[in-house]
Amino acid sequence: MKQFEIVRNYAKECHSWTGPFLITDTGLLVKQDTKSMYNPTEWAIEQICKTAGCTPKFFQVINRIGECEIFNRVIGDRDFLFQCHRDKVRAVLSTRYDLSISNVWVIDEVVQRMNFTKILASDDVGMQLKHFTDDYMAININAGNDELLILNGETGRVALTFMIRVFLNNAPLTATVNRKIHVRSDLSLTEEILTKSVATVITKINTLKPEIGSTKFRLRKVDLRLLPYPAEIKETLFEAKRVKEEGVIELDLPSVIQRSGKIEDFRWNLIVSCDLFNVCTSLNKYFKEGWLVNWPIRRNWLK
Repeated sequence: MKQFEIVRNYAKECHSWTGPFLITDTGLLVKQDTKSMYNPTEWAIEQICKTAGCTPKFFQVINRIGECEIFNRVIGDRDFLFQCHRDKVRAVLSTRYDLSISNVWVIDEVVQRMNFTKILASDDVGMQLKHFTDDYMAININAGNDELLILNGETGRVALTFMIRVFLNNAPLTATVNRKIHVRSDLSLTEEILTKSVATVITKINTLKPEIGSTKFRLRKVDLRLLPYPAEIKETLFEAKRVKEEGVIELDLPSVIQRSGKIEDFRWNLIVSCDLFNVCTSLNKYFKEGWLVNWPIRRNWLK
């Protein structure tokens, strides 16, 4: 498909190498055999700092005074897998990280195995590239009112991920099925994994609709601390300003789910959708006698 050419063309400019960690005093990563130098992305810097046991802010300070070479002494001569695009290092990964599950591999597998969508009982099937960055790619497959969202990452932020999106009360509800796969797998299992995931989630959601539709709960100012979201997300979902003004308000779960569709940030949209799926599949864990008592903790894989 023409819309996926952006990924294929991007992949042609990507390369990787395995070797010892070596950084210049000005913060450039060095490929030791060719002495070529690369700028690290923000995500690569985060990975370097995690390995060294410091914060990105510390890296910035050291970088400003031209002392980044100190990282060579802290990290040592360990080998890493450096994932690059042109003259930038996108990621600094363990040498055990499996790059055989690339974005191009995912596109080819999905295109070749489109017949798995038959289980969605719809002949009206569409596919589009929904999101693509240095971090990850998302393919959105539509079949009637059901969607399958497949995420794949090549930088260690998001590994091969299957997301099932179904519609509840005219709003999307997303479930994580197979969240992370870092190892090589039998490619013939791709279709089996997808079909089982779709069938399982749709069956589960259909049995929950009546109960979810009647769920109401009260929210207090103190309860806002339970919610692991930025202020703007809390306002969108839970009318945080009104809660602070009135002290206590009553909300219904369907309206919260519907408002989640207004979250424009792609990553936060996915995080909230996954949290809402957890809530809807375990109502008794999160609501007691009409009060909100708990909320899922944000997933680090999409942090």
